Amino acid sequence: MPLYRYACGECHQEFTTLVSFDSKDGVRCRFCGSPKVKKLLPRFFSGRTVNKGTATPVAGTSGCSTCSAASCTNCHR
Repeated sequence: MPLYRYACGECHQEFTTLVSFDSKDGVRCRFCGSPKVKKLLPRFFSGRTVNKGTATPVAGTSGCSTCSAASCTNCHR
């Protein structure tokens, strides 16, 4: 079963859950039970493009996926 990240449209909490391929029920928020959830990108998505060997942030994203800072000099990763 794959592991997916979701954000709740009601309580705005983020959560991760296993989703069965043969599941007939929709995913519900594990905090409030709302069915209004949106699937999010996996955490390993860095939001960067590679240009001639250097990684640059995509507009509207942070430069570091670890600490959400503008550059990796903050967390030294």
